[in-house]
Amino acid sequence: EAFRAEPPVATLRLLPPPRHAGPVPFGVRRAQGDAMIGMESIENSAQRLEATVRAALEQDGDDPLRAAVAGRHPADVAEVMGRLDDTEAIRLFRILDPVCAAETLDELEPETARYLLDHEVPERIAAILDLLPADDAAEVLSEAATPERQADLLSRWTDQEDAAEVRSLLAYPEGSAGRLM
Repeated sequence: EAFRAEPPVATLRLLPPPRHAGPVPFGVRRAQGDAMIGMESIENSAQRLEATVRAALEQDGDDPLRAAVAGRHPADVAEVMGRLDDTEAIRLFRILDPVCAAETLDELEPETARYLLDHEVPERIAAILDLLPADDAAEVLSEAATPERQADLLSRWTDQEDAAEVRSLLAYPEGSAGRLM
């Protein structure tokens, strides 16, 4: 009789869900006990944030608008910004701190990003883009800025080494491996 070894028994150890450094965007499903946030709840959250932002836009001053988006994930801010008209979107963009503005700009649809790049103060846009990784900055610029605007914004960067890296990425065709590096 041949010796038959039993297959090894795998032990499955459940790890706790990862902790996020910041807010989780609407589109990410996350566990809350045994319940999951459904797509309907996500859409309701987006609608509530949009309503809060719209109400804040009607008030005087920027403090209500800052409070409306405080602690929100940049992807959520970008989603709401995409639902606003151009003047509302730029007002919202202008109250964001530079890091949130950079991450939000990276999440925006190209049409909204294009409007912001064309109508915001060039020095601020350059400083915001300089906060993004080079490949993300190149993506935003390639999708939302004319070559002339790209050159203008890159000339205003404080760190010209970073600007040179973005310029070299922009030289590669869109979607190529070189552009993604």
